[in-house]
Amino acid sequence: MINRPLSAEDKYISPPFLYERIHAILRHYCRLDRLYPRNRVFSIYYDTPSQTAFAEKTNGDFLKHKVRLRWYEDDQAGTPPPAQAVVYLESKNKVGGVRGKSRQALLLDAKQLRTASLEKPWLQAILAKHFREAGLASPGRWRPAIQIEYLRERYECPASGARVCVDSRIGCLRFNRQMIHGAAPVRLNTLVVEIKGVHNPDTPWLKLLHASGMRAASFSKYGACFAQLTGGLNHE
Repeated sequence: MINRPLSAEDKYISPPFLYERIHAILRHYCRLDRLYPRNRVFSIYYDTPSQTAFAEKTNGDFLKHKVRLRWYEDDQAGTPPPAQAVVYLESKNKVGGVRGKSRQALLLDAKQLRTASLEKPWLQAILAKHFREAGLASPGRWRPAIQIEYLRERYECPASGARVCVDSRIGCLRFNRQMIHGAAPVRLNTLVVEIKGVHNPDTPWLKLLHASGMRAASFSKYGACFAQLTGGLNHE
């Protein structure tokens, strides 16, 4: 398990039509990530039947807690999926504007991971087995709630070392129908830019991104997808 210290992270959002402009600015001032410049990100988020994680985000709680299974797939067409996938059980804690994360690597059946219903007990059993690594006192009532997927493209600022992620094609195509009733898959009409690490707000590329129409926001892909699926917060 990797326990990472609390760190700062800034998020910005923009409409999807700025995709090419944002990448043109970043390509000019930054370099592509040398290891993982582009891939698809899949995350299965856990929540309680009373939607604790979503409520924390919606209510703006100072302390927030997310638990998810995350894995990555190649975005190249024709790339055969692996038989087994390295999956990370992650716990994200946010105290005000500062974040911390715990991560435990697991090896799971890739086909089952991609296709199995979120109502199946095996995903809940994974958390029951590894809940301590996820930073939970007990597995409690946490269940797999929704799966979010998107394309992530990564850059690094050579001047500051800050890492920049551009997330597009964000959507939720799978969800737990025992927790969310009568919903249909959703796609977000939003592009998200995350900047991690120390960076100066007067950095030329950041100023250009602002001038292009990108704006700072406290944005949660999970919260936005869940809100579209449910139309708001529905307690038991």
